[in-house]
Formats: sequence, structure tokens, C-alpha cells
Amino acid sequence: MAKAENRQKELLKTLARHKFTGTQYRIMLILMSDKPYTQSMLAEKLKINNAQNLTPAIRELKRLGFLEIDRVEGNNKFLKIGENWEILDERDVNQLTFL
Repeated sequence: MAKAENRQKELLKTLARHKFTGTQYRIMLILMSDKPYTQSMLAEKLKINNAQNLTPAIRELKRLGFLEIDRVEGNNKFLKIGENWEILDERDVNQLTFL
């Protein structure tokens, strides 16, 4: 349990250092619950009418290693926090695309 809490604290510190959009930040906070969400589920939780509006934010978070696919059920891809966010360095931060 302590390891999971430390990982969450480190993730919060990492999120605070990066210049995410509000949407990207809110996606990460939702997924910190350790429950995988589909893009549609995230849109509903964020009160966004069209789930496709999240596509650019999700694509960028996946590219940077912050998100990955947990599982696929039919056409639904369940997203979770990626395992590789810890290896981001300053070069990756400077490559963030602002939406």
C-alpha cells in the first residue's frame, strides 16, 4: 500500500511540474483512482458532450507515456495511467503540445 501511495505522490509532483491543459490534468486526476475508463466514460465524468473532443488530449498523454490501454472490450479501449511516465525528462516536457 505504501508503494502505491508513494507512486501517487510522485505522479502528482510530476503533473504539477508539467504544463498540461486543464483537460489533460483532469483526465489524469480521474485515472488516479486506479479504475480504467473508456474515452466515453471520461467524457461523461468531465461533462463533455462529445467524447471525440478528448481525442487530442488523450493522444498527447499516451504519446508522453502518461496513459496506456488497459484492455479492449469490443470497440471500447479502457485507459489507465501508464507505467512509463516516471522516465520523462526535461526534453519530453518541452515537447508537450498545447491544445
